[in-house]
Amino acid sequence: MHMTTLRPHPALQPYVVRYLSAKAAYSIPSVQMTGPAGGPALIVLMEGAQRVGARGGALQPTPTAYFAGHLDRALPALLSGRIRVFMVHLTATGAYTLLRQSIGDLTNDAVDLALLPGADLQDWADALADAPDDATRAAATDQLLLARASTWLLRPHACRVLRTASAACELLARSNGHIPVEALAQQLYTTPRTLRRHFEEVVGLPVRTHRQIIRFLAVRAHLDRHPDTSWRDVVSRFGYADQSHLIRDFHRFYGESPSVFRARRDEARLITLTARGADDAPGEPVP
Repeated sequence: MHMTTLRPHPALQPYVVRYLSAKAAYSIPSVQMTGPAGGPALIVLMEGAQRVGARGGALQPTPTAYFAGHLDRALPALLSGRIRVFMVHLTATGAYTLLRQSIGDLTNDAVDLALLPGADLQDWADALADAPDDATRAAATDQLLLARASTWLLRPHACRVLRTASAACELLARSNGHIPVEALAQQLYTTPRTLRRHFEEVVGLPVRTHRQIIRFLAVRAHLDRHPDTSWRDVVSRFGYADQSHLIRDFHRFYGESPSVFRARRDEARLITLTARGADDAPGEPVP
């Protein structure tokens, strides 16, 4: 799969992580596990077909243009033929602002953009399919999201819950998910009950689940940088009670065991090193 990352407009930083354009060709159907790493996303499938394990885990065809809610577990995706897709990866709180609604009911789901408030979302998806290149798609996406971010006047309640959830997400990200809910509420001068309620309304996940995802993503990033780290060190460094809890998180968020994750990483490293070796090898002498 070939992927291109594009930067959103700087004013969209509180709402958007990145734009991602991807294309691939599958001679035979390929099943891949998708986890919570990408966060919620707006997705436009410009070519090809895919089926994902949405609610209930059964593989269902996705709409051509849809909103993918937060994932709280790894789910299978079946890809086939030629695929071209444009994705807008949103921040944990960005979907609440840009979609102008609570996304708690959209967790582990893929919802057709036509069913969400505002005809501008579907118009944007249609424009992307006809755009000549990724730069044009990124510019059209900037225009859509800047307009949405600037025209939604938040009610006082929405301002309060968004402020609480945003501050909680920032603290959890800084600590790699180490702060317990009670301590997090104390730092935000609120009660655990209010924090849980506001967080789930904005983010669409319980605080505890979001903490676990943040910690798991930190583990994966650490293993990418330090592939030879022992599992015992990972358990200690990231505050797991024991190795069984680490294994549980890998099965839930990655879809496979830590040993399979490491084997795939080692295989990818070997392929990369082999390719570099081939590139650096001396060529045939010129006669």
